[in-house]
Amino acid sequence: MALGLVVQPFVTAAVAFFAFFLLMLDGTGRTLDGSFPESPAEAAVSVAAVTGFLAVVVTFLGVVPTVVWIVRRRRLTLTHVLFFGLGFGNLPIVLATLFFGGNWNLLRTHAFASLIGVFGAAAFWLISIRGRDFSRDPGPADRPLQPARGQ
Repeated sequence: MALGLVVQPFVTAAVAFFAFFLLMLDGTGRTLDGSFPESPAEAAVSVAAVTGFLAVVVTFLGVVPTVVWIVRRRRLTLTHVLFFGLGFGNLPIVLATLFFGGNWNLLRTHAFASLIGVFGAAAFWLISIRGRDFSRDPGPADRPLQPARGQ
């Protein structure tokens, strides 16, 4: 499970770099604040670096405790992980909006954060969870079906 958590900053930074050109710049090349970056590539690297740093913080303060709590209680499916990735991906945007105010271009910002969260969660699930059962006592839904007696 540790490898899936360690790759998070790298996956999110890579997704942020490429998503910057798709979601953070409008059709004319302006950023969310309406300015033109001198070098879009350098701006994308900056966004990727900050996103990677935030991924470390969110992973260790939010994702690790959540994953540890859930895997002890139930099977963690890809659907569950993707929804948690969506939530944790948007967490920094929601907190920044609450603490610092301001009305950012919310649709593009949340699309950017959602993309990062879902890709990071998918990478975590593929590396750490797929095909493994971490629960101590599998519930009835996790046990194989037994044929009825007499069949």
